[in-house]
Amino acid sequence: MLRIVTGAFHPDLEQALLDHLDTIKQAAPLAPSAIVVPSTALRRRLQWLLCAEQGRGLLNLHILTFHQLTRRLLGCDGMPDEPELSSSMLFRELVHLSLRKQAAAGPGSPWRTLAEMPGAWAALWATCKDLKDAAVDPDVVLEALEAREPPPPPATAGLIRLYADVRAAASSSAARDPDDLAVEAFHHLDRSPFLQSLADISYYGFYDLTQVQLDLFREMTRRYPTTLFFPLLRKHPAFGFAERFFERYLHGLLHDPADWQQAPLRPDRLSRQRPLQRIFATTERDPDDDGRSGGPARTSATVQMVDAAGREDEVTFVAKDILRLVEGSGYAFHEIGVVGRTLAGYESVIPRVFREQHIPFVTTLSRPLAAYPLVQVALLLLDVKQQRYRRDLVIELLSAPCLDLRALCPDGPEPEPDLWDLASRRAGIARGLDEWRRLEAYGAHGLPLSRRVSDTDDDDGKPASIPGSQLRLLLGCLAKLDEALAGLPDEATWAEYLTHLDTLWSSLLAPQSRRLSDAEKEDVVSEPDLSEVVAALTDLARLPDSVPIDEMVAMLHRIVQETRVPMAGQSDRGVQVLDAMTARGLPFRALYIVNVNERVFPRHIREDAFLRDAERRVLEADLGYKVTEKLAGFEEEKLLFWLLANAATERLTLLTLRSDDTGRPVIPSLYLDEIRQAAQECQSAALSIPRRWTQRQAHPRLPHFQSEWLNPRERVVDAGLTRRRVALPLLRRLPGGDLLPKGLEIVRCLDSGRPALGDYDGVIGHVPSVWQRLIQRVAPTGLRSYGICPFQYFARQVLRLRSIEEPEEIGEVGPVEVGTLAHAILRDVHRAWHAEGITGDGWQAVDMTASLARAAAPHFHDYARTHPVGYPFLWDVTQARLLDLLSRVLQEDFQDLRNG
Repeated sequence: MLRIVTGAFHPDLEQALLDHLDTIKQAAPLAPSAIVVPSTALRRRLQWLLCAEQGRGLLNLHILTFHQLTRRLLGCDGMPDEPELSSSMLFRELVHLSLRKQAAAGPGSPWRTLAEMPGAWAALWATCKDLKDAAVDPDVVLEALEAREPPPPPATAGLIRLYADVRAAASSSAARDPDDLAVEAFHHLDRSPFLQSLADISYYGFYDLTQVQLDLFREMTRRYPTTLFFPLLRKHPAFGFAERFFERYLHGLLHDPADWQQAPLRPDRLSRQRPLQRIFATTERDPDDDGRSGGPARTSATVQMVDAAGREDEVTFVAKDILRLVEGSGYAFHEIGVVGRTLAGYESVIPRVFREQHIPFVTTLSRPLAAYPLVQVALLLLDVKQQRYRRDLVIELLSAPCLDLRALCPDGPEPEPDLWDLASRRAGIARGLDEWRRLEAYGAHGLPLSRRVSDTDDDDGKPASIPGSQLRLLLGCLAKLDEALAGLPDEATWAEYLTHLDTLWSSLLAPQSRRLSDAEKEDVVSEPDLSEVVAALTDLARLPDSVPIDEMVAMLHRIVQETRVPMAGQSDRGVQVLDAMTARGLPFRALYIVNVNERVFPRHIREDAFLRDAERRVLEADLGYKVTEKLAGFEEEKLLFWLLANAATERLTLLTLRSDDTGRPVIPSLYLDEIRQAAQECQSAALSIPRRWTQRQAHPRLPHFQSEWLNPRERVVDAGLTRRRVALPLLRRLPGGDLLPKGLEIVRCLDSGRPALGDYDGVIGHVPSVWQRLIQRVAPTGLRSYGICPFQYFARQVLRLRSIEEPEEIGEVGPVEVGTLAHAILRDVHRAWHAEGITGDGWQAVDMTASLARAAAPHFHDYARTHPVGYPFLWDVTQARLLDLLSRVLQEDFQDLRNG
């Protein structure tokens, strides 16, 4: 009951699918039918093909992804009680718990060292997922391993036992992924009203399946008439990955050899103008080949190779070229694609450049949750508690625009976090609420600074101070913050933590706070809501065990780094910016493949460290489980590149980086040589984009950078480089544009070469306070500093600029501070003895240790109250060592006195 049609995606398989639908609709126009595709992108492509390009309706035609089909079989599509799928973070945490249990079993556990390594949990879950996707029965595998000769490494059996533990834990916590739903759907194949109503079922576009998906497909073909449209060109080197899957798992399902046909199905649709079908076909064509599997080396798509220095230049060229195609050649934005093997590293570059050029786009790009300020502040709240109110974290939190400060200090003056930062540095606060309470002593009269901080030139001799009202406001904020964070338990279950976090975040965080600027408010619109963040963590509530708060915070950091959200500001009719896996099967009039470099396309492929390919081969060949070998990925990379190169019908542009964003050279992909052999127009030198702007404008092959294609920002840059005046209306459209004329004037003055000093050559005018100080005294160090660098002297001696102190980074008291304390203590000891009348031989009756302790106590107390002392243990050690040193110094002095 299975019929298979093979061929290239475009136009053969698409046309074969259209012909098949025509046959079905001609027999029964209202007959329900279904098309099952492997991805949402391919589903949208078929909808566009049928409706927009072919003008056909979708009445009684269901286009479903594998997951949507599974939900239909379960009868839960659109129902309020539809099953929830668990995220990978829950399964990774189940691996973590299983590792802990095995590590606790004894020192002989092979996983003992991995129990506290988060990176190992993710790697182990990836291996366990391969076993799970293959529906591996751990009992069967363990029995086979025991009977195997020679015996396998002990780690293999340990991995299978770990997989069994994770599978059992997932079952007990009701954790499910799409393949679990597919297993449940097996029981609904015979009684599914949806399947029974269909006159035809078509599978379109997949070239590989997991074991669970394959089993479901097999059962479907046994019960219902099914047509499979499979991308395959027989004996083509690029299709080795797909052909191996076809021969092993699909060919045997055919009852009659005539049920396998090769597209195009009609002779009048044969085309000898196939784009780039000879890629990787380095051997002679098989004499029995009918000419449709390889085609000639001539290509109907214009091919261009471009190299750039860094992603910025690469994406800028792509954007400029897209504008030329749209405005000069009549292309529509949605007919153009920008595809990379992976778009990692382009998350900020492509959206920014495309928006600057006003290019609409739809993309699979996503951003990690950790990139959003609101989420960063939510985690910062927890870090403040975990790090015992470390100074820099507290100031960063209180300065964050997303924190609703009025929830912490509803009354009082306007909060000024910059003054709070200065006060905390001046008071030497490192961490701990006790150290923050040092500011209470200055709440009435303010905190004087050690140096004057003023923007005026008059010096009244009085040191500047931070108002006491701001210090009281800061202490009130900290008290409220401590009260809010006190609700977080030191240890709890994930369900309890999520309840507390929801309450905490909703009360203290406000994305639309009045402290946000207009530009920031526009950016915050696209931020995830806090309830969405909490909802993303609800899977963890399935875990019954309690976890300490430190572990909870560490896991939250990992989750927000790994959880990604779709990019905002997309347009359905825009340029398609996709990764290579999503772009499979999609055609483009013009296609740009970015970052065609080694270790990117093809990607860097290695064997699984926990389950080597030899073991995977045994599982597949001997036990029948479809566990794909990792090194087979090389063949899939060739197939992906072939599909992409042949997806362009008119223009194909391959972009490679000659250096990365840091300037380090990178290697172009060897796949470019395959393109050169297949496309004669690529035999010429690739277009190399110069780094210099002026060289780009003069380049004969880069009309993209002529004045008519420049946006406002680029026009201003061009005018600045060519020393031309810029119109004020154009400047006002740019951020900070009003400053540019003044800046250009300064540059002209500095570059003029006039012998006389100008306004920008260090002439600072008359500063009376500085001259008065110099008349009174001149220090040799200051003169030396002036001789070395006048500007350095001006910064240090006139402006009194100093390096910013970081009290929280100080681990122990430095030698200069210890020396200052030692002199002060010795001075007070001698003064005390003098006041008590101890002279001559009277020192022999003195309790030296007690005298030193009495004199040192106030100095140690005052120093710890106003300076960072580092770790408490080291501070105690420093005090003891200093007193011991001073005791020995005094004893030596007295010994010298006795010896005359």
